[in-house]
Amino acid sequence: MLKQFLNAPSGLDKLIAQLLLDKLQPIQKFFNTQRMYNFYSSSILISYDARYVANYLKTQNNAPDGSAPDVESVLKGRDCWLRVWMIDFAHVHPNPTGKELDLNYIYGLDNLVTILRNIVNEYERVAVTESVYGSKSTSTSNP
Repeated sequence: MLKQFLNAPSGLDKLIAQLLLDKLQPIQKFFNTQRMYNFYSSSILISYDARYVANYLKTQNNAPDGSAPDVESVLKGRDCWLRVWMIDFAHVHPNPTGKELDLNYIYGLDNLVTILRNIVNEYERVAVTESVYGSKSTSTSNP
């Protein structure tokens, strides 16, 4: 489902996942150092302007061979089309000791980062498979 949200049919899901990882990194850094608060039932809201991606794809599809702008320079060049926010702060409480990290929030955030990294790395595995086997498919059928 996440790959669909990241526009997998266009082939841009890897790039969008990488851009999300870049935006999640400061949040991860914050939670790996802060010990003052515990965040319960907080969320991370991810949004992006799909029209921006669609307009890029339209430009790419209508351009003569080789004249379309590079996807990374276009999508990485304009920062406001993709955003990541922390939301839902109704249940943020002071950490009673002020000594421990908020391991629950870190656990959820690390899981999201792992999922996004898997999307990014999936394409690297496909490229290696193609270079070794000459095909995208590595599965074998059972008789």
